Amino acid sequence: RSDTVLVNGLGLTEGNGNACHFHVKHDTRISTATVPVGKPLDGIEIKLLHPDRTEATPGETGEIALRGKYIAPAFWTGSNVEQYGLDDDGWFHTGDLGRCDPDGIFEHLGRRDDQLKLRGQWISVAEIEAALMEVPGVRNAAALATERDADTKNIVAFVSWNNGELTEQEVRSALQRRLPVYSLPQRVFSLSQLPLLPNGKIDRVALSHEAERRIKDKAHSPAVPGDALSLQLVRIWENILGNNSVETTSDFFALGGDSLAAATMLAAVESFFGVNLPVSALLEAPTIEKLSELIRKGGWSEAELRLVALQLRGTKPPLYCVPGAGSEALAFRELAAHLGDNQPCFAFQPQGLDGCAPYLHSIEEMATHHIASLRRHQPHGPYYLCGSSLGGVVAFEMARRLSQDGEDVKFLGLLDTYGGEFPKVRKGLSVGQKLSYRLRFVYLQEVCFAARRRYQLRPFSGKIDLFRVEHQPSADLFEQDPFLGWNGMALGRIEVHDLPGCHGQHLREPNVKILGQEMLRCFDSDRSS
Repeated sequence: RSDTVLVNGLGLTEGNGNACHFHVKHDTRISTATVPVGKPLDGIEIKLLHPDRTEATPGETGEIALRGKYIAPAFWTGSNVEQYGLDDDGWFHTGDLGRCDPDGIFEHLGRRDDQLKLRGQWISVAEIEAALMEVPGVRNAAALATERDADTKNIVAFVSWNNGELTEQEVRSALQRRLPVYSLPQRVFSLSQLPLLPNGKIDRVALSHEAERRIKDKAHSPAVPGDALSLQLVRIWENILGNNSVETTSDFFALGGDSLAAATMLAAVESFFGVNLPVSALLEAPTIEKLSELIRKGGWSEAELRLVALQLRGTKPPLYCVPGAGSEALAFRELAAHLGDNQPCFAFQPQGLDGCAPYLHSIEEMATHHIASLRRHQPHGPYYLCGSSLGGVVAFEMARRLSQDGEDVKFLGLLDTYGGEFPKVRKGLSVGQKLSYRLRFVYLQEVCFAARRRYQLRPFSGKIDLFRVEHQPSADLFEQDPFLGWNGMALGRIEVHDLPGCHGQHLREPNVKILGQEMLRCFDSDRSS
């Protein structure tokens, strides 16, 4: 019935039973993987704590702690006080995990015991299972950790289907729109029915044995018989990712790869095969099957190196992204996913990262370089541009020039970009120094910082959408200026959009999801005007 209201809440035995609740009506929009538990009731305070007891900011996961007049001060018997979760300030530590959005609405993410730390990131098993249940056709789902050795854990998932079973790659693709990259299961196995305990709960011990059996069976079967290049790539990936179940169709990022692992892997590719590829190559060739083809043809053409496709589908005008200092096109991968299947998205690759072409030493040169790539791809506007951090300055200069040339710059998004005086940087690397793959990023960062110090801002005739993170550096100029030094630089107007987190976190989960939602609202507004 359309007038039915679902009430989801959080309660505890140690309190009055109900600490907060969230009403779900027929037309309620929920953007989280799970149904929120809402805001605390009158007389109850809630905060989220990191393991070191520092408070989590909006978007971060932490342990739920409650305080209020309804919380019991101790056990009924008064015994085992040290086991009771109340601290000296009256906060009751629940052992449950949660997350809070900028509006103060809480989401419950399961027990703290269900949290795993993999590759430096805390992962919620409950969040993965909730995302799996959202995949069309899934009847039941479970996620668990498997150990390759004492130091290497991976997440695997099991699903059973109502009808119309999807392939493992299709499930991964669906999960990439719902989960951060580091939370994606390395493997997704299908079962006709998940094993259950007598109480109806999933038998996780049985699933763990089943996962070990399937992974072992896969390890004993050659991935690509007779293909020496692919076999070598399988060995490289297994060694770097700590995963012995790599297939030629496995997605590098779905296997747990991140930008650091990608740089390490491509350095090995350069060493073995003599082909120099940027990390962003994995956006278009994320599997061994596709990467092998790219290696065989000798890498990318110059045009492909300059402008990287993040998302090709969609009928809307494409968004073009400029990465920050010392970054590259890969940085926008998760943003492109959150912008959806109908929003084409491309990112410019900074010159010099391939170790062959020279670095560009001024903002003006960078803008000229990117505009040439932009016009080859889209000769005329309307243009949608954005830049992250220092890349926003380059995007600003591009927009200013395009506007002067009579082109329509419909959207200019500056992602936590400072327009005021830029801080002094430390002495850089010698230009003559031979740079390793990773040091190219370091040197590029130094080059970009120096270029920014020389650049003089001149006004842009259009509107600026400034996406500003909540926690800014302590420099007085930025603390006091909500426009981050851009006031007077847009002859249209400046619209400020607040984001959770600190500088550098706006392109990472969970903050990048909020950024994507804000940008889509801007696009809809600009296209209707």
